[in-house]
Amino acid sequence: LVLHPQESAAVLLRVRAEWPAPDALNSSSDIATPEAKERILRLDSDFKGLVSGLLGAQRVFDLGDETLLRDLGSVVRPPGGARPLLRVGAMEYPVVVLPSLVGVAESTFRLLREFRAQGGPVLLAGEAPALVE
Repeated sequence: LVLHPQESAAVLLRVRAEWPAPDALNSSSDIATPEAKERILRLDSDFKGLVSGLLGAQRVFDLGDETLLRDLGSVVRPPGGARPLLRVGAMEYPVVVLPSLVGVAESTFRLLREFRAQGGPVLLAGEAPALVE
């Protein structure tokens, strides 16, 4: 499971009392500072590099959404004492890969900490998140 960095990009957007019209979100509006825009582009580039590398290595993976992890995620241990799996709905994952991230939701942090504590591998493939919700 590869965690998608969309929440990290959202963290970098400037909070505004009044949001521009939806069309403005796709233009050069000022919803993010120049530094934040640059950081979002780096997150995007790092993520695309990770996905491209996994596809090039012919690895099968799914993208993880933090809302789905919060609502459907759990750690399960298969019979026989094998390593734990991260379950999201009907899917189960033996490994979690974190791309470059600014932060993660508290629920994601707790779930990954539990997965790791039980012996599940959490791989960092970029800049470690510095913030928790």
